Amino acid sequence: CGAFLAYVAKRSFREPPDNPNMARSWIRFGRPVFARSAQRGDVVVIRSGRRFHVSLFDHFDQRRQYVYLFGGNQSNRVQLSRYRASSVVAVRR
Repeated sequence: CGAFLAYVAKRSFREPPDNPNMARSWIRFGRPVFARSAQRGDVVVIRSGRRFHVSLFDHFDQRRQYVYLFGGNQSNRVQLSRYRASSVVAVRR
């Protein structure tokens, strides 16, 4: 997931964080954004148990219980996937 975002960042003329393959390292990318202010394309780091995952924000569901993220290594492919909004650790722009 981090490698996919590093590719996207470089194509967008942005510098990925040190060790971009580690999803957790994206917590310090860009500048922080409140989750309620997230916009399509913002970097979102989520936590599931002891593991972290990083993707690009697409949208929240109407109740804001789920967040839809576009990223790599989601079921071993690049796709749009749904995660619990409570798992969001950081939103960065």
